Amino acid sequence: MAAFTVRSLSSILILLLLLTTVIFLSFPTCAASISSREYESMQRMLRNHGYNLICNTMATFDLQYEILKLPPNASFTIFAPTNASLFALDMIQTVSSYTETLRLHFVPLRLSLSDL
Repeated sequence: MAAFTVRSLSSILILLLLLTTVIFLSFPTCAASISSREYESMQRMLRNHGYNLICNTMATFDLQYEILKLPPNASFTIFAPTNASLFALDMIQTVSSYTETLRLHFVPLRLSLSDL
């Protein structure tokens, strides 16, 4: 009658833990400053103006998550570097340094051209 072994029980517990983690992570923990739709619109605008690498970088280095988890009604400004400068930066910096440099291009304030 002891069809379950310690190994099978531990496998079931691990599976339940993973399932619980996936379910927990699928629920948002806070209201987003911008919606996913607005984020995609911003990405499209950047790409249409030739800023492709910053869009790829935002997805690759979790900058997208940082933007989407800003508090409600938060504003931000992105100083989008050109593709050539991002490519050159990628060639000379480590991954962590590259990521930190890119984070400096995101300012948690809405700045107009006259503010600059």
